[in-house]
Amino acid sequence: MFINKAKNLDNILNNKEKGIVDTDQVDFSFQLHRNAAMFELDNQDAKPTTENYQEAACHIKETTGVVLSVEQVIRILNLFPSARIKLAVYKGCSDSEVRELVYEAACGFFAGSEAPTYGDGINMDRYIAHLQTQAKVMGYNVEKI
Repeated sequence: MFINKAKNLDNILNNKEKGIVDTDQVDFSFQLHRNAAMFELDNQDAKPTTENYQEAACHIKETTGVVLSVEQVIRILNLFPSARIKLAVYKGCSDSEVRELVYEAACGFFAGSEAPTYGDGINMDRYIAHLQTQAKVMGYNVEKI
């Protein structure tokens, strides 16, 4: 579930009050947030299967080089409920949103940052090297990607 920064939300509300933005579009975005929040609340107890966690481990290895056991993935994704819930509800990593959330969780856990996105203009080799270094220091195994 996307959580906006308070400053961004204040700018949106200010622009809505001033009539700078389309009120219907702003209200629709708020509705999308409410729907996402209720989806997570309704599915908060969803548990991925062992196979789902194995898929997540494979995706993390492919995108970061960090090699994780199912137990390690379980522990990490318990810290990132959006990723865990979607992994369970969508029954694995076949959905791009699930893959993004699993990658985001790995980046958050190991690198301590949001996942880089296309257009960020960052040095991906340096980013992945940092993530892998942090993973190694934390006692996790890493392979070249």
